Amino acid sequence: MRQFGMKLWSLAMIISLLSGIVVVLSGCGVISGSEAGQRLERDKADAADQLRMLIDLGARQMEAGGTITVKLQGELINHASFVQAREAAQQLASAIGLTEVREDQLHGNDVYHAEGVIGGIQTALNWAVTPDGNSYVRVMLTEERPDKVEWLTALQQQVQTEMAALGIKADWNASMQGYAGQTAAVHETIAQVERELSPMLHFQQVENYEDVTTISRSYNVPDLPLHVMSGRQPIQMQIAVHEDSINKWNRITIGFPVITVEY
Repeated sequence: MRQFGMKLWSLAMIISLLSGIVVVLSGCGVISGSEAGQRLERDKADAADQLRMLIDLGARQMEAGGTITVKLQGELINHASFVQAREAAQQLASAIGLTEVREDQLHGNDVYHAEGVIGGIQTALNWAVTPDGNSYVRVMLTEERPDKVEWLTALQQQVQTEMAALGIKADWNASMQGYAGQTAAVHETIAQVERELSPMLHFQQVENYEDVTTISRSYNVPDLPLHVMSGRQPIQMQIAVHEDSINKWNRITIGFPVITVEY
């Protein structure tokens, strides 16, 4: 099923995502001075460029556009008190335009959550705190109109800036999901997507998964700077095609560097 709604993840799931292949963490904190500022601006510019490319590639393959999901996540190892963590979560929420921060208890741990619509973009913040005071932070942006790409990239950059201000190195991933314009077998659809992407990107398949209704492939794309490692192989892009069991149409998902939504 498509996973477009906003929901609170459990602490265990957040930690799993932050430590596994679906995200890349470069550590916590930022370097002081002009070097840190220059690095942040480069990271923001690269992220915006890749997000624009992803949306352009996805719009070419999907009927009537698709849903774009951007996740920015990082960790803060500072052994803060729960009061300090709550105040930091409220500060981040306010800085990016969210208002009410709710506190939940999951598996005996505090999780602070806020969500709302910013510039028409669904936005959700999860701030999970471990018993020793470390924090795992994720902001998720969801938009169903590809023509709002500039709004989305601006909000993405704002979130990166505000997380950096709190000492959080924000790594990110993004995906675009929609339906193919014509009915075909899943292997035919993914082959068509690869053919149409090949003039725009140089890529090499690294991994492949198949079953009766789904194909998922991961690729090395040297032109894209953001990557995760699978063994010794860098992965910068993942494409999945799944036959919807209800309407029998093929659902296409393209992710940079990997897909972290249900496909």
